Amino acid sequence: MKVLISGGGIAGLTLAYWLQKVGVTPVVVEQANGMRHNGYGVDFYSTGYDVAERMQLVDQLRPHQIRAQYLAYLNEQGEPAAKLALDTMRQVLGGKYMALMHYTLEDVLYDAVRAQVEVRFNTAISALEQSADAVTATFSDGQSETFAL
Repeated sequence: MKVLISGGGIAGLTLAYWLQKVGVTPVVVEQANGMRHNGYGVDFYSTGYDVAERMQLVDQLRPHQIRAQYLAYLNEQGEPAAKLALDTMRQVLGGKYMALMHYTLEDVLYDAVRAQVEVRFNTAISALEQSADAVTATFSDGQSETFAL
């Protein structure tokens, strides 16, 4: 069974990883021309951390941690209103916490799926036509393809 995933970000690549593990053939389309290397930092813990452990990706993520001592919450004047020590957060979470750049997580996920999953960059969905048991997607390059629902 072949399924279409729109978006090659964290959610799309994670879904593709798990689908191919159970025998589904995912095809990921991403409108960017490659993996993006800009963005913002993310606090990575809880469910996301647990999923990364199950995917055996924590060791690939760990060297890319942002080395910060605390998170600061700023007021409207840009002054610290509150601080949270990250060592305390790590202790509370049993060590299962990392601060990462968003693109680092995407890069590690892409590396985990690229050999098994087709990821089409520079491709967007232009139109969808659904039947009782399938959907036909027309892409930005004019090509059409049918996928399972």
